[in-house]
Amino acid sequence: MRRICFIALLLAAAGVQADPLLRLPEPVAVPPAAVTQLEWNNSRPEQRQALDHFYRSLQSQQPDLNSQQLQRQQHIDQLRGMSPEQRQQQFLNFIQQQNAATLPPR
Repeated sequence: MRRICFIALLLAAAGVQADPLLRLPEPVAVPPAAVTQLEWNNSRPEQRQALDHFYRSLQSQQPDLNSQQLQRQQHIDQLRGMSPEQRQQQFLNFIQQQNAATLPPR
C-alpha cells in the first residue's frame, strides 16, 4: 500500500513539473523606492477639503482630551490622599449608585 501511494505521489509530482500551466508565476522585482514612498496629491478640491476636515476634527478633540486627562489626574490625586477605608467606602457607594440606577422601579 505504501508503494502505491509513493508511486502515485511521484507521478503526480512529475505531472506538475511537466505541465507549464500548473507552475507558479515568477515573482516580479519591485524597486525599493516604490515600496517605501507614498505619493499624495491633494490638488483636487475634494481631497484638500477632506484633509482640512480631518485636521480640524483632530484639533477639536484636543481640548476634550486635555480636560479628561486633567479630571483623571485630579481624581487619582484625590484617591491617593484617602485612607484605605475611605476608598473602600467610596467604592461601595459607587456600587450602590450603579445598582440603584440599573434596577427597575418597584
